[in-house]
Amino acid sequence: ETAGWQAGIALREAELQAGTLYVAAPINAYGAEHDQRRTRQDRDVNRNFPGDPEGCDAEQIAWAVFEDIRDKRPDLVLDLHEARAPEGSRDDLRGAVICQDVQAVGDLVLDLLAAFQEEDRPLTLYGSPPLGSLNRTVTEELGIPVLTIETGRDEALEQRVERQMAIVEFILSWYDMVEG
Repeated sequence: ETAGWQAGIALREAELQAGTLYVAAPINAYGAEHDQRRTRQDRDVNRNFPGDPEGCDAEQIAWAVFEDIRDKRPDLVLDLHEARAPEGSRDDLRGAVICQDVQAVGDLVLDLLAAFQEEDRPLTLYGSPPLGSLNRTVTEELGIPVLTIETGRDEALEQRVERQMAIVEFILSWYDMVEG
């Protein structure tokens, strides 16, 4: 999901006025190199959390990421993704914020939705991320809130990266990590 990891790489250069920003991008280096979501063994990392250090490549990657999050204990995890336009489905995750449990981040989520309400594609909040996803697993097993941000692949890559960056910069500003 190209825009997500490209935004992550760009965020490595963020000038913070407070706090620490950890960036893991791209998590699936093989997928990034081949412009695909799947791993070398044709697996989806984001359905294999919390992972297994002895498992398939997706489980090993998921395990390393999960353990890194467990070790660092961040206040919030952002998981940057891209959704395809739905084919014959009512579900359209383009422009979505997905959160397993908004208890700890409810005010942030409301402010985020309000800030992007006037966009061509306003953000929509969804719950219940899939089993094995980073979002659901980190929230349930580590008690750390996760926001998955979905942009739409029907837009140009540059626009998708800019949208990912704008959303993340809003969140960093909300936490007073960067000037708003």
